Amino acid sequence: MSLYVGDHKEPRTPGNAKTTEPESHVFISYVHDDFTAIQKLYHSLRENGVTVWLDRNDITPGTRWKRVIRKAIAEGGFFLACFSSTYTARAMTYMNEELAVAIDRLRKIPLDRCWFIPVLLDNCEIPELEISATETIRDIQQVRLYPDWNAGIRKLVASIKPAKAAEPLDDLQELSILFVAANPYDTARLGIDRELREIQGGIISSQSRRKLRLDVRLAVKAQDIGPLLKGGESQIIHFSGSGGPEGMYLEGDDGFSAVLTPAELTAIFDAMERPVECVVFNFSEATNMAIAIGRRAKYIVAMNAHLADQAAIAFAAGFYKALGDGHGIEIAFDLACSLVELEGFPEEAQPTLIKRHTR
Repeated sequence: MSLYVGDHKEPRTPGNAKTTEPESHVFISYVHDDFTAIQKLYHSLRENGVTVWLDRNDITPGTRWKRVIRKAIAEGGFFLACFSSTYTARAMTYMNEELAVAIDRLRKIPLDRCWFIPVLLDNCEIPELEISATETIRDIQQVRLYPDWNAGIRKLVASIKPAKAAEPLDDLQELSILFVAANPYDTARLGIDRELREIQGGIISSQSRRKLRLDVRLAVKAQDIGPLLKGGESQIIHFSGSGGPEGMYLEGDDGFSAVLTPAELTAIFDAMERPVECVVFNFSEATNMAIAIGRRAKYIVAMNAHLADQAAIAFAAGFYKALGDGHGIEIAFDLACSLVELEGFPEEAQPTLIKRHTR
């Protein structure tokens, strides 16, 4: 079974005798039993500005449908192969014929072009179908729609619809970033200095580096965090350090840890005069903090407990470079997550992006 996906266009008026295929459409291959998940995919793509045509709706009765499908694969801008445990349990399915056609086309496409995208609907194995003597489709970067559907959709849409070009330097508004860090004596030694150096390097190498202003505050005390945040005008607040379920560890007067609890941070955000665009918790065990401030920031980035320090630093550097290149928060987040993948960490260990829903 298959879907056709293309850039949104105005529908033709009733009475037109002929319809045209979408330019650079995406062909989606799947087994019939997965249609419920495919319908969800259909709606997710539409919500992201992509128009989707289902073959069962758009192949005209009497048409030689195999020929139409082969033509759609050949002319498609992308091919999405949706694998699932249902597919792997099947001995025979027409999806295998679609895969054979797609792989034959893939062999003729330049190696640096993204065209064939494996999509995992659940926890299953990708078949070892050969592309060449040394490569199979398992060697192609996949997109997982589990366990985080929204994160998977963002990656998929980012591949199908190229990111908009960065804004020109003169048009990008100045972006102020407040870097708040602490590493009390009684907590494990952290690479905060390296993290800061990598962030600064990412900003310096970005296209619009002069538009990003980084305000650095180190060894921050618990009693100073309230006045520091309330009096600032930063659009992004970046917390670096360590924490636990009870909160973030800042410094006390003696240099040892003093906990900033989720409730205390929430009260500080409630008292701030200006709304915050994004809060980044670049330390593990930040889930409670992220949940606590909830709707008080448009975006919240929280590290996963399984994300190593090295990967968290790579994420931060990539995130701020992408912002300096003119990308928005969501695209910058996805680009930074790609750097985490390059570090060899599993997808489930990646940061989480929480977006505030507005009416």
